[in-house]
Amino acid sequence: MARLCVVGLGYVGLVTASCFASLGHGVVGLDKDQGKIDLLSRGVSTFFEPGLDELLKNGLGKSLLSFTDDFKTAVSQAEIVFICVGTPPHENGMAEMSQVEEVSRCIAGSMNGYKLIVEKSTVPAGTAL
Repeated sequence: MARLCVVGLGYVGLVTASCFASLGHGVVGLDKDQGKIDLLSRGVSTFFEPGLDELLKNGLGKSLLSFTDDFKTAVSQAEIVFICVGTPPHENGMAEMSQVEEVSRCIAGSMNGYKLIVEKSTVPAGTAL
């Protein structure tokens, strides 16, 4: 199975990480919020989503899911990196891209070989061109 890194542990990232772990992939959830990482590492979800608590606890129990704020290690050990950070809208409706840009720079600085980068954050069409 693949070694995955999911950057951003909000609604999209945590569900993504937990579901991939339930399929047997090794997943490291990466976030800069140490309080969130501490809760998740103890199996405590930071929001309600039906079935998430069970997925989270099963992934942790099978050692397929872990959480960290160590960007370099998480990315360097992964084959596939999912970007799942927030893109809240500006007043004009355009996506605020600073988190995606910051994570992209951090991924580039942490790469130690080929990585498949998957953009799951909501971004305007053409962003990855």
